[in-house]
Amino acid sequence: MQPLSSYRIITPAAPVRGETRAAIFLQNAIRVVTGAMLPICPDTDAPVACELCVGRTNRLAPDGLEVPAYLDGRDEFTLRLVGERLHLCGHGVAEEEPFPAVSAYRYYDDGSFGTVSAVYRFVEDVLEYPFLHSVPAPVKPDCAIPEGYVSDYTRAVLRACPVPEVEGTALYMLPVTGQLNWNIMSFILRTKSGKLVMIDGGHEGEREYLLSVLRTLAPDPDHIRIEAWLMTHLHGDHFGALVSLLKDEKAAEFLEVGDVYLNLLEEEFYTKLGREPLSYAHDIREALLNLPQRLGAAVHIVDDDDTFDVDELHFRVLHTPKMGDAALMNTNDSSVVWQLKVDGGKTVLFLADAEFVCNNDLLTRCRADLAADIVQVGHHGCGNVTGEVYAATGAKLYLWTIGHKFWYSDRGDGLGTHNTGVIRTRAWLDELGVPPEANIRDDHGIRVFEL
Repeated sequence: MQPLSSYRIITPAAPVRGETRAAIFLQNAIRVVTGAMLPICPDTDAPVACELCVGRTNRLAPDGLEVPAYLDGRDEFTLRLVGERLHLCGHGVAEEEPFPAVSAYRYYDDGSFGTVSAVYRFVEDVLEYPFLHSVPAPVKPDCAIPEGYVSDYTRAVLRACPVPEVEGTALYMLPVTGQLNWNIMSFILRTKSGKLVMIDGGHEGEREYLLSVLRTLAPDPDHIRIEAWLMTHLHGDHFGALVSLLKDEKAAEFLEVGDVYLNLLEEEFYTKLGREPLSYAHDIREALLNLPQRLGAAVHIVDDDDTFDVDELHFRVLHTPKMGDAALMNTNDSSVVWQLKVDGGKTVLFLADAEFVCNNDLLTRCRADLAADIVQVGHHGCGNVTGEVYAATGAKLYLWTIGHKFWYSDRGDGLGTHNTGVIRTRAWLDELGVPPEANIRDDHGIRVFEL
């Protein structure tokens, strides 16, 4: 492959704003890494061999590529090398009738968000430039695109991503595969003997993907047994898949759950006392408490310092919410924080969606117990687990269950325009000296870690 310095950047002759923004970002990133300032040309110019085609250019069809465009494809993209021409193209389309500007939280959606995300991925993966972190850019004058380079981000690709095979004890981090502009928390643990443990499970829409992964990991794909299912709190991106299974009268034919561990506050917290009243709280609490009738599970209401084991996996509850803090907590802050220790292996800290109250309890009551090799970043990086907690862990790996929109903090208007706290969390980890490669995201598909 030719070095990137020999390329030019191609945009549509009449690019939408996001395509122009993506092309300029790509141009600047290549200049920083290689020293070469590539020209940006319209697709009305005659084609040449070495081109980086940004957006929906007229080069797609001649290269045999059909990139579907649809409203629900806003977050999806295709990165495809044809010969020495690279296509970076999103799957979105502009809203037909832009929503009235009555809220500061509306997307700016001209259909190009996926194209911008494709450029971000290319810069991180090919240029190896972690531009969101406070580290120097690499110097790579001869940087070239890897032969056969493909890196798509679509629902279909995420769901078809093979489940990695590892020997021994393993932790699987599942990506969001349906509502791509959001995030989930869904982890599967597998013991050496093949027993399975679930943590949360994600949105209701993740149910079929979750089951497909469980069938792959289970010793008997026709009868899935979950030895223990750990729940963190009553938000749909955490309980949705499980509750969907509870509503399915046929689920018991293929799914068996041994024990469920959770903490449920009094219903009044969720409906009246907390900072985030939940209209669905009664029904969800009842569904979870009725697990024995639906899937045969034993339900355990956990408290601080409770422990249980599954083979070589040793779980301990570090934090549960308290009714005395009800007026200070939202639902995120009612999360259970789980610690996992593996015989002869690693320690993992699952912070769930912890925020202020939980953060303060961890620091004042059990700071000495926070040491871990791997940490699940609290509230998808969006919450208020402070750098002090992360410093106390001394972790080597940080798991971000986050997806594209939140990671890049881009809601369509550029980096930093979707600031939910991710920028702050990433800055704290940078200040602790955590290298960019230790921040593990789920937007490349299912991830696995040997424990």
